[in-house]
Parts: sequence; structure tokens; C-alpha cells
Amino acid sequence: MAKIYGADFDAVFFPGSHGAVWDLSENADSQRLIETFVAEGRPLAAGCHAPAILKHTKSADGIPLVSIRRVTEFNNPEEAGFGLTFAVPFVIEDMLKAHGGLYKKVLIRGLM
Repeated sequence: MAKIYGADFDAVFFPGSHGAVWDLSENADSQRLIETFVAEGRPLAAGCHAPAILKHTKSADGIPLVSIRRVTEFNNPEEAGFGLTFAVPFVIEDMLKAHGGLYKKVLIRGLM
């Protein structure tokens, strides 16, 4: 697999799925890419379950990147609705809150 360098891109988008909870949350290359983009003030986004990538990311001074940032993701009742709360290694809403994220539940009409 080819090495990806952040300098080659203007923005990063991580698409999600339940697999992101296992794969992205522990991927050191992706974590490094996110930490670099945040440090440089460049845009990044993570959809669906991809915010799992933020589990181990930290600022240059060692603070979790989500700390005191507004964040959202599948909320706990939505995760339970899929019946996977106990199958995933962690529930993302809880992880974001535990790392100091200012979590806000967002409901999309027609989905809840």
C-alpha cells in the first residue's frame, strides 16, 4: 500500500461505517494525518462512525483533540437501534464525551 502524505491534500474526509470503530480508531497513520491537519488549521471531516478515529488523537500539548470542541455522531439510542451497542469495542458518543468533547445530539428528520 502506498504511503499517504498530508502535504499532498488540501482536506481530509474519513467516511464511516461500523468498521471504522475497529479500523480507524487504532490506525496510527490516520491519527498522525489528523493531528497534522489540526495543527496546521486545515479542514478535515469524519462522517457516520468515522469520528472513532479521534479516540487516540491529541494536540501538540497532549490534550485529546476533541476536548472542548463541539462534536456530534451517532448517539447512544441510535447505536442501540442498530443492535450493535454491545458488539462494538466502544460507543462513540461515550468516547467523545469522555475525551472532553462538547457532544450535541442531532436528530435528522425522517430517521428517528
